[in-house]
Amino acid sequence: MPQPGQTAVLLLVAELDPVLAVIAGRRPDAVRPGIPAHLTLLYPFLPTTEVTEGVVDRCRALSAGTGRLTCRFTRTHVGPTMISTAPEPAGPVAALATALRAQWPDHPPYGGRFGPDPEPHVTLALGPVEDPGGISGPADTLLPIEAHLDTAVLVELTGDGWRQRATFPL
Repeated sequence: MPQPGQTAVLLLVAELDPVLAVIAGRRPDAVRPGIPAHLTLLYPFLPTTEVTEGVVDRCRALSAGTGRLTCRFTRTHVGPTMISTAPEPAGPVAALATALRAQWPDHPPYGGRFGPDPEPHVTLALGPVEDPGGISGPADTLLPIEAHLDTAVLVELTGDGWRQRATFPL
């Protein structure tokens, strides 16, 4: 569970925000409030106290070399504890995530729970999936969606929720 003082580097996927809104309308507890649709590039990242201007500059330089990414989200995937959708192709997103992880190897994605290279995905709903069709069905009706990814962000969790700390254009 995220704790105040943690940070993450995310790739925003604004085109999927309407899908999150539909799911939140059906199961508000399944959607994380205050955080838009995104692909996680690295979480947990550095503690807030270790995020210096130098760290921000390194993230910005890595992101700037990527260029705008275009991908499609065509279907949902239902797992035991979440519903997600994956970018197609996933390779460019995975390459950016790998570049970030190489810069900070002491901070494995998701604390290492899913291995060193988890598949890129957008989490649409978290928690036990008791009625997957009740959530994934309405979400699937909004797919496929083509997304143009041009912004990564560094976010930090405060006592009041997630807040954006820095933006990195691709």
